[in-house]
Amino acid sequence: RLADATNIKPIVNSDPCAGNNAANGALVDGPAVFNRETEMQIVDDQSMDPAIVPVRSISGGSSLSRSSSLSIEQLQTMSTKFRKSKNVIDVMPKCAETSLMLLCCNMDYLMEAADYLSIEELGEDTILRTFELLQSQLIDEGHAVHVNQLPTWEAVQEAIQKNQQQHFIAVKRNLMKVLDDIRPLNVNLLVNLIEQSSTMADAIRDKDVVLLLGFSGVGKSSLLHFLAGSTFEEVLTCHGVDYKPKISESSQSVTRQQLEMIITSGGMCSETATVNSVSINAKDIGCKDDICITLADTPG
Repeated sequence: RLADATNIKPIVNSDPCAGNNAANGALVDGPAVFNRETEMQIVDDQSMDPAIVPVRSISGGSSLSRSSSLSIEQLQTMSTKFRKSKNVIDVMPKCAETSLMLLCCNMDYLMEAADYLSIEELGEDTILRTFELLQSQLIDEGHAVHVNQLPTWEAVQEAIQKNQQQHFIAVKRNLMKVLDDIRPLNVNLLVNLIEQSSTMADAIRDKDVVLLLGFSGVGKSSLLHFLAGSTFEEVLTCHGVDYKPKISESSQSVTRQQLEMIITSGGMCSETATVNSVSINAKDIGCKDDICITLADTPG
């Protein structure tokens, strides 16, 4: 449990360019990777400096089925994801919709990040406190019919106590059903889409752009990946065989970040929610001119 994590020590990268601001404690050379089979290390999210990362170490394993190790970059991505969700929730009025979103965020946190990150106001105490408040909020706001659709108090406690992924998923499924029924607008999704669109608008401002248009599933995103040098690998999913892009190792860091935002699927459904862009060199796709081309992907 996070409350028992008291032994604090820093992990320091061996990269000489990273600097050495080591605090007191044991130093570990090499990339910071967290192995849960030997000693599970929980990163305190208050400081995510890749050069020095304070960690809380506790012994023991976890019954959740997650990756056995996480890099600093993965931890930063995970931290950003939950902080963005919390930022949206924090500015919303105190109501049943907000409580449901907070509970779903907490379920995701316990499933994905509780073994690695300590994020303020996310965890067991918040779940129990918010669940008690939610039932009265639903009644006060005229949604009393949905109270019986909530997961039971016992189911919530069982999920926390057993700490197993299937229990968290079952609880979250019930919460999401109620949330979809009562909210007039998915504020969280809307804010994320606006944020992504603003970022993409800055990326293509005052540029000549090749805009890819077409119906959903015709391959716009896949074509963009292909032109940017990505290859595709066959993967087995719960829905059958799919093909996922593998970004070229030679891609520049900026291009790599752009490509990571572009999702593809072997099916005919749309995976693109906003306009995305990637800048590539014309020579890389067989042109004679050494110029930069901006390709823009669009929703179907």
